[in-house]
Amino acid sequence: MLHFFLSSLSLHAQFKVGSTGNIGIKGSPSVYSLDIKATSYGIKLDFSSSKDLLFDSYYEHPVIMPANSNYGYLGKSSSYFYYSYITHMRTYDLVQYSDEKIKKNIKTLNSSLEKLLLLKGYKYDLADYPGMPTPGEGDTAKVGLLAQEVMQIIPEVVELDTASNLYGIEYTALIPYLIEAIKEQQQQIEQLKNKVGFKSSNALVEGLEEQNTTASLSQNQPNPFNQETQISFYIPQDVQTANLYVYDLTGKQIKSINVVQREYGSVTIYANELNAGMYKYALVVNGSIVGTETMVLTD
Repeated sequence: MLHFFLSSLSLHAQFKVGSTGNIGIKGSPSVYSLDIKATSYGIKLDFSSSKDLLFDSYYEHPVIMPANSNYGYLGKSSSYFYYSYITHMRTYDLVQYSDEKIKKNIKTLNSSLEKLLLLKGYKYDLADYPGMPTPGEGDTAKVGLLAQEVMQIIPEVVELDTASNLYGIEYTALIPYLIEAIKEQQQQIEQLKNKVGFKSSNALVEGLEEQNTTASLSQNQPNPFNQETQISFYIPQDVQTANLYVYDLTGKQIKSINVVQREYGSVTIYANELNAGMYKYALVVNGSIVGTETMVLTD
């Protein structure tokens, strides 16, 4: 009887129930349904001899880990986590489901090279943003893209997290565009090889140096832009008429500029002249198209 009383007293000291029904183990109940004050060795859930789950600390931070390495799952194929918020992640392998059986409306990617040429890489430091982890020593000199710019060019790889109201980029989704862009570029190289008849590099350079007699159109700079951008060109002196046309992606003409300048020159496009979006522009000389390029105006 005395043994039972002492055991009950010891259990009561370790196990407390608050007035709201919340439980505290090795401590007083809190606002949580179950509050466990762990020892320096943490907490172990004992499933079997090799499948224990530990709740412990690592460098003074909480950690969840299996008792034995390489044993453990976080969810499974029939019962998975939909979202996971992680600041830093290290892994040996990262595999995404990509089976044809789980896909429909499959289409090939077009103009991949053109889209990638519009992307701009940046070097940056992480800013202190409300609701996000405070930047540390390892959060400087990062490299990446700006989601708002990418959304104007390849919106399929950009996603808005409504909880934080922040845009993210699925960088692995850019890999198919890279693959197709390389193939497009290789096709252009083969076409150029056939056009020059496999000339030697010296002969090719000499031939290019002699060709300053035909009109040409350059990519606008900067691109994308949000204030103004310049479109450069070369128009020979003997050209009678030259016009620069701007079209939206439906083919509707938005702007027409009569170009009177000859030889090397440029025109400036201002952001307040257009709505944010993607546009095509073409240089027409003596009634013939010299070239077309793509420009992107961001908000």
